Amino acid sequence: GYGGNKQDACGLESSAEKAIYEFTQRICQLPHLLKESTRLPPTKPCLNVAWETTGQRSFDVKVKPGFLLEDLSTARGSSKVSSNSSERADPEVTNEECHLDAKLDGLEERLLGCQFGQWRLRKRLGQGSQGRVYVGRDATGDFAVKITQLNKKHVKDRFHREVEIMKLLSHKSIVQLVSVHVEKQLAGLVLNLAEGDLLQAVSNSEKRRLKESEARHVFKQLADGVEHMHSHQIIHRDLKLENILINSREEVDDCKLYEVKITDFGSSSICDGDGHQGKSFAKGPVGTPPYIAPELLHGGWHGFPVDDWSLGISLFVMLNGYFPWKDTAPETWTFDREKSRHLSEEAKDLICRFLHLAPAERLTVANSRSHAWMTPG
Repeated sequence: GYGGNKQDACGLESSAEKAIYEFTQRICQLPHLLKESTRLPPTKPCLNVAWETTGQRSFDVKVKPGFLLEDLSTARGSSKVSSNSSERADPEVTNEECHLDAKLDGLEERLLGCQFGQWRLRKRLGQGSQGRVYVGRDATGDFAVKITQLNKKHVKDRFHREVEIMKLLSHKSIVQLVSVHVEKQLAGLVLNLAEGDLLQAVSNSEKRRLKESEARHVFKQLADGVEHMHSHQIIHRDLKLENILINSREEVDDCKLYEVKITDFGSSSICDGDGHQGKSFAKGPVGTPPYIAPELLHGGWHGFPVDDWSLGISLFVMLNGYFPWKDTAPETWTFDREKSRHLSEEAKDLICRFLHLAPAERLTVANSRSHAWMTPG
């Protein structure tokens, strides 16, 4: 899933926005910050979201209790930059006369089979934060092509910002920008194609969760990539399992090891200076429920801790196969250690430290390297 701002691929409507607002008001009613390491910050309305199919290609977001991983894994509004054969393949179109001229009114299946620069669009992969993602083939092989319709100024600005950010980043744990192509009102980012995403890996695992050794291998790579972004004053703001691409590497001692690539910088920002070092400003909510940090619900000034929060949610889901929140009163929200009894105490402690309500008290990705869970034995 390439989640974005309101009215994004997830179809955020007024009902979801209202739930987010109500949730924020409930946070403000807390008498004090949660101090115990076993207590997690409240995020129920924002996190208990499930996608329900309302048509072949449309999805509504509805708030309901008990949001499980399988709810998210069936959300076809999410983008999966993947060549996994289990994905539903759109029918390939081979009409050599197909051109883009008459197709600027939408980015649906009408683009399939069209030649976009040197890449023929063969299959739709999903929805990005700022556009549709396709498999594009040229003489050298297959790539992921994220296409955006530049029909509004703010869309153009976001596209140029995403390109600028991706050009600043060069790291083995971040997806590589291969090329940029603009044709008519369509702009495309050409990226290396991955085998799948982390949501698929978790959903398809035997117990619908990763082993701690598997999650640790993934998380260390994520930490490397996020720390690289932060060193360049870049906040991702939409870290989630669907935006973590994977390639299978090997299996050691019955543990699957994955190569990780962070993708989708459509919601990312470059920190501002002038007294706001390490901070960025948003006019409204940014990110994707249920990964969005509490301080980002209403926009305003925010910093790198929003990514640390999203990493904590991602780690919890990797290790449990579901999201951490229940339909309870704000003052009673706690980490359900009994339900997560299969986890080591070190894993539980790391998650709690990432999910601190106060951004200043939240564990940073840099400091997480010295945590006991990251350096076992």
